[in-house]
Amino acid sequence: DSSDSLFDDSGEEEYDRRDLNFGLQWQPVERLIFSGNIGRSWLEYEFSNDYDSTMFGMRMDYQLSRTLNLALAYAEDINASVEDGAREQEKYTFSLGYTDRISAGFELFSRTQDYLELDRQDDAMGGSLNVEIPLSNKFGVGGLLSYTDYEEDYLGESEEYQRYGARFSLYRELRLGRISVGYTYNENDSDTISDDYTNNIVFAQLSLRW
Repeated sequence: DSSDSLFDDSGEEEYDRRDLNFGLQWQPVERLIFSGNIGRSWLEYEFSNDYDSTMFGMRMDYQLSRTLNLALAYAEDINASVEDGAREQEKYTFSLGYTDRISAGFELFSRTQDYLELDRQDDAMGGSLNVEIPLSNKFGVGGLLSYTDYEEDYLGESEEYQRYGARFSLYRELRLGRISVGYTYNENDSDTISDDYTNNIVFAQLSLRW
């Protein structure tokens, strides 16, 4: 795999990413699937150090019933950014999925990010609940609730904040995709007053598949 070069607003910090990944899947019984992957990632920056890191992941999927699925996952990866450089990430995930006429998903996660060029570590724990309800063969509504508790440790100083999110949308199925309109609300509640904010987003989205 590879990704295109990215730039910040001033046109600096160009980088390229190359990944080599190997995956396996094992299904010992009908309802249980184990999967895993291991690989290597290379980040090449134009104006800073280059990095390479091992990628590793494990996942278990278990079908509790015809409509209910459970999944446990663990992953190690490296992420790139144009402003803060590379960061190594470790993430644990627990999820439940319900699929029938109504679709719903519930997820809990814990994530740690270590910045390789900065004296900084970010820890996050949270969860989300999303629901999609068809009203007819072509029309439906969707919703999402999310909460994340963050702790940033940077240069010996820490900041804690909670982030809340909610989204509501209406959609119409098309022959080759879906069109949707909706509203998103986000709130950031920090122990540093200057970092508190809320935003309100009205959006329209077109997704195509072929």
